[in-house]
Amino acid sequence: MELDKFDPEIDDMVMGYLYSGKIKLTKETAVNVFKMANLLKIEKLRAICIAFVREKLSLQNCLQYWELADVDPECEFRTYVQTYIIKSLNDVMNRTDFLELEMKQILRLLGGIKVTQSELPNRAELIHSALMKWISHNVPKRLPHIGYLLRLVKPQEMSDEYFNTVLLENEFMKNNTDASNWVSGVMLGRPPTRWWHRL
Repeated sequence: MELDKFDPEIDDMVMGYLYSGKIKLTKETAVNVFKMANLLKIEKLRAICIAFVREKLSLQNCLQYWELADVDPECEFRTYVQTYIIKSLNDVMNRTDFLELEMKQILRLLGGIKVTQSELPNRAELIHSALMKWISHNVPKRLPHIGYLLRLVKPQEMSDEYFNTVLLENEFMKNNTDASNWVSGVMLGRPPTRWWHRL
């Protein structure tokens, strides 16, 4: 039974809420309380959890919340936090906790985002900038994967100014073979696709 996967503390909190109508959430418990409320279809408790996150979410803790919720890609909680991060990416990308994420976390965080281009016109530019910043934090380990990471970037959404003056002038993009091949493909209107199939 799916309820068996929750810690006894979460069981007690949800049961206490059902009896009293009150609950005291923390950063550590909010995600799992939300998941149990979702499973049991306790709509009011779901709303309480989302409201808690909206009140507490900040640049300082958004990645911690996201990591807690990342176990379930379809989780509404995770989507909300991911959207906050993407819209704040210009600041988030400079934080140590972002720079120290593992590659698999970067792929999940910056892939499959729900924020549309109309909501965030410079979405592709932010993602490219964040990737370059993340790579620069550990070049020997991360640069060999640049071709694979560029699958997250949609060059057709970039402004000509960014593409020509920022992307093309980036040292990683100029001096790495996979990145150069990606750029050549983009300029020919055919971004390389071979990285999409490699894991």
